[in-house]
Amino acid sequence: MGQVADVQLSQISCGEHHFAGVEQAEGRLFTWGGNSALYNRGQCGHGDTKGCDQPKQVLKLEGHHITKVVCGGYHTLVLNAANELYAFGSNQYGECGAGDTQNILNPV
Repeated sequence: MGQVADVQLSQISCGEHHFAGVEQAEGRLFTWGGNSALYNRGQCGHGDTKGCDQPKQVLKLEGHHITKVVCGGYHTLVLNAANELYAFGSNQYGECGAGDTQNILNPV
């Protein structure tokens, strides 16, 4: 599939203003995009609303061996090998399933 520096991405998904890719061998998640705080509601999962112009590993999920990623318009859903679901980004309508409507900057 895609290549990020020395990382081979086995699955890639895109949202309205962001992208995500899974590196299959180690199960690492990389995200990028968001442009600016206007278009980034935490959907990149890096703990802030800054845009990211190149793929960056989501460090909060390091060691979780990610198997699938799906991007919504402004949120991201991630599944790991233990079938645990993580979500982050816009939660305005509860789309991350966290029980509230606050944007989520790190995977929960």
